[in-house]
Amino acid sequence: MRGARRIQDPGAEAVLHIDIRFDEGQIVMNTMEQPLKWGRENRVWNPFKRGEDFHLIIRADGDKFDILANHKKIHEYPMRLPLRTIQYLTVIGDVTVEGVGWTGRSPMTLPIRTMFENGHLKIAYDVRSLRTHVSLRIAIDHDRSGRSFIVYGTPKGNFDVNLLARNDDILFHFKIVRNALIDRNWGEEERGIMFPFRKGALFDLQFLNTPDSIQVFFDGELICEFKHRTNNPASDYADLGIVGELDLNAIEFNIE
Repeated sequence: MRGARRIQDPGAEAVLHIDIRFDEGQIVMNTMEQPLKWGRENRVWNPFKRGEDFHLIIRADGDKFDILANHKKIHEYPMRLPLRTIQYLTVIGDVTVEGVGWTGRSPMTLPIRTMFENGHLKIAYDVRSLRTHVSLRIAIDHDRSGRSFIVYGTPKGNFDVNLLARNDDILFHFKIVRNALIDRNWGEEERGIMFPFRKGALFDLQFLNTPDSIQVFFDGELICEFKHRTNNPASDYADLGIVGELDLNAIEFNIE
C-alpha cells in the first residue's frame, strides 16, 4: 500500500497510520499530529506475504495501540493523539478487503451461549491456511459456521469457555485447567501451562477444532491442546458457552 495518498481530507490528522511496505520488508507507523506534519516513524518487520491472506488487529489499550499481525503481537505504538479524535478508518492501496469490524464500546453480557451454524463446529484439516485466513465477524447472531472461533475480551476475574454437546455435556471446558463433563462426571484434568492472562489486559483467545484435539492460541501463540473425548469431534461440538468475570468484546467465527 506504499505510495497511496495517505490522507484524503486536507484537514484530517492521522491518529495512527500503518504503511505496509513489501519492497522494504517493513511496516511503518506514524501519526500526523498537525495537518501535513508527520511525527517520528516507528518501524517493524513485515510478516505479511504478497498475494496471501492476512489478518490485522489494531487494539486500543490505555495509552497505546497493540498491533497484531495474523494474531501475533508485533508492536506497541504510543497513542500520540487522544483516542476520541478518531472519526473514521480508511484502507487504500493494492489490497482486497474481505472484512472490517470493530468492538469494545459495550462488552457483551455474561453468561452467554450460542449455537454453531449447522449445529456443529467443523474440523480444520489444514491448520496453517486456516489460521492465516479468518473472516471477521463481530456479533454472535452473524453466520456461525466454521472450524474455529476467537474470543476477544478483558479478564476481570475467573471465567470459563465451554464447548457443549446437544445433551448439555461439556465436551471441552477451558479455565486454564482443561477438562470434560460426560454424563455429569468430570474426567481427568489437564494442566501444565503457564497462566497467560493479566487482569484488565486485553487478549484474544482462539479455539481451533483439529482432527485430534482442540488447540488453544493466546494472542497468536499455541498454549495448549486438549485431546478429543467425544466419538465424533467433527459434529459433536454444538454450542459455545462463556461464563464468569470477563468483559467480552467480541466473538469472531471463522467462515468457510
